[in-house]
Order: sequence, then structure tokens, then C-alpha cells
Amino acid sequence: ESGSGLMLRGSSLGSLAAAAMRMVNPAGSDAFFSSIPVFRSDRGVGPGGRLVLSGVEHTGNSASAILVQELSGLAGSADMQGYDGNGSPIGPKVSITMTPFVSRNDAAATIVDGARSVVITNTGSGSSRINAYARVSDNSTSDAWVVIDPAVTYGSPAGDFVMPLISTPTGGGRTDIYLTNGATASATTTMNVVSASNRRRSVRGTHLDQQTEASQQVTMRSLETKQTTVTPTNGYVRFSGPSAVSASGRVTVTNGGKTFGSALPVLPVSAAMSSGQSKRFAGVSDASLRTIGAGTPATFRSSILLLETAGQPATVRVSLWYTFPAGALVSAQTVSSKEFTVGANQMLVVRDLSRTIIGAQRDSFGDLRDMQVDVEVIGGSGGVLPFIESIENATGDLVMRPE
Repeated sequence: ESGSGLMLRGSSLGSLAAAAMRMVNPAGSDAFFSSIPVFRSDRGVGPGGRLVLSGVEHTGNSASAILVQELSGLAGSADMQGYDGNGSPIGPKVSITMTPFVSRNDAAATIVDGARSVVITNTGSGSSRINAYARVSDNSTSDAWVVIDPAVTYGSPAGDFVMPLISTPTGGGRTDIYLTNGATASATTTMNVVSASNRRRSVRGTHLDQQTEASQQVTMRSLETKQTTVTPTNGYVRFSGPSAVSASGRVTVTNGGKTFGSALPVLPVSAAMSSGQSKRFAGVSDASLRTIGAGTPATFRSSILLLETAGQPATVRVSLWYTFPAGALVSAQTVSSKEFTVGANQMLVVRDLSRTIIGAQRDSFGDLRDMQVDVEVIGGSGGVLPFIESIENATGDLVMRPE
């Protein structure tokens, strides 16, 4: 991957939706998918700045590699150092030179047995800027979980962060949450885990009205990493603490000796949309009931998750732009919309995305591919973060998309 990449430039990037997916076919069998982050050139870290990737690993079952991206169009350099769970350096420090707008994955050498985080420092000069992600891959499936530094990727915002939690298609599995203290002194982060109540897991179809909340304080020394494991469920985690603490998460399922799943995105609450704001998802697919029942490879069933972060209700309009067959040799494009109310501090899970939005006639359209999904907050004082969840129909592999 060194040197590869795609750059998008334009005058109206705020209205552009960009998404990237990675597919692997180990031994030519089942296909597994993961989402790749899209970096903005006005973010990242400048000279002397650093980013922290929490939750890397290298064991007999998995391996990690790091990709560092130059963002400014200037030559630069970077140092990478791995740390174990206690915050002690582990493995060699690796130094690389950066070519303008080119990505480098030379940092894979920093991931050794026992590493739990990697610190990447911009050692360049002038206006050079970098960002990076770690790709943690399972050795049995090559399925991958991407780790970013949320504060760096989303513009070093102040305030809390949230991470959606999702249940697995067949039950079971596990959700792992990783926290690394990137500060030079000890730091404490509070994790509030909010999940659907066991008494009423689904109210009015998909709304999590009855919820339970568990709070946990995590204190870490400088560069120490803490891992917490919870049962996969629909809900979310809210992280409150210093912005120097980096967080990541992943949900995994092990079936027949193969492990697969998805990274769980961590976003700042400041990124939530308020009334009048919108977000667009591109390349969303939602298979027909026939395709889902057949378990057809490389097809997906999709849901949308709407998470309220400001403690106030909000009304959200979700619109699907899609193409459907209008005759033997003709296709047509149209848009269908539906409004939803999201309660304060709640997560609304809209299953069967296209059928819920379009209605009963959706069943006559067959598989819907490459849909555009627009999410707009049209009322209320709440703030909403939307996520797309897609499940591959042959394997049950999960992909979560925050863009």
C-alpha cells in the first residue's frame, strides 16, 4: 500500500460524500469487508505534534500494520514507537521520510508481540501535516479493524466522545474497548455505557426507550492502555475526560475458528448535527429478502443508527436516492424519505433500511446497490450522529461507517 491513495479536491467538499471499503477473499472463499478512513488535509498533526493509536496488537491470531499519510503536499518525516499495556516502550523506534501526499506503511515494524498502542510524532518542519491509522487483521480471515486517533482525525475537539455499540447478527461475540493515555501525566476517563434494557429491548419497533447505564472510571499512567470487554448490544459508550486519551473499539464474532467483525467508530459529540444540518452517505447497498435468504456473497443488508448527544430530542429526515428497474431495458432513479424522532440521549436503530423508508413496494425492486443516504436534522434542539451498519449476507461480517 505504500504510495497508494486517492485525493479528492474541490470547492464544495462539504456536500461531497466519500467512502472507502477493503475486501479480502482468503483462500478464495468467503469475502470479508472493512471500512477505510478518509482523512482531511486541514486536520492531522503538524511538526512536533503526535497522535496515539490505541488497541493495536500482534499475537498468534492477529497482526497490525500502520499507514501514515502526508496531508499538506510537503516533504516531511515521522517517528513511530510502540508501547505495551503498561506504557513502556516495546520494539524499535522507526523513523520514516514522507513524500508529499504519499502514504507510507513502513511503520509495521513497530508492532511487536505485546504492543497495545503506537505513538506517531511528526518530526518534519514548516507546514507539513500527517495523519495515520492502524489496521489490525485476524490471521484466520484477514478481516480488519481500523484504529485512528479520534481527536486528531476530527480536528482535536474539546468535550466528550461517543462510540456506538451494536449487537451481532447471530448473538454472542464480544465488544472490546481500548483507552490509551497520550498525556505525560496520569489521567482519568469516565465511561458511561448505555444499552437497551433487558426488560424491553425494543419499544415501538426499534427505539431504545428503556435503557440501562453503567458508569466506570478508568485511571491510566502516561501511555498506559486499558482494555474493557462488554457483551455486544445496541447502545453506546460516552467517554468523558482529557482529549489526550485516545479510544477505539471493535465488535467481533468467532465462528468455525474464524474471527470477523467491525471497528466501532469513536466521534466527538461536537461533530453531531443540529437543526438544519445534514450528512450524506454514499455507496450504501440493501439486498432483497431473496438475496438475504440465499446468503449471496458480497451483498449487504443495511441499517442506520441515529444517536442523540445533546440531551434534547430531535426530528430527523432520512432520504434514500436509489435506482430501480422500470422495465425490461429501463431503469429509473427516485428518492424516498421518512421522518424519525430521536429522544434525548437515545439511539434509534432503523433496521431493514430501504424497506422501512420506501415501504411495501420496496420488495419489487430487487437488490438496491450504491444508494445515497441523506440524513438531515429538521427539528428539535438535539444533536445527532448518524452511522450506517451493513452486514454481509454470506458470512455475517459487519461494517460500521461514520462518514
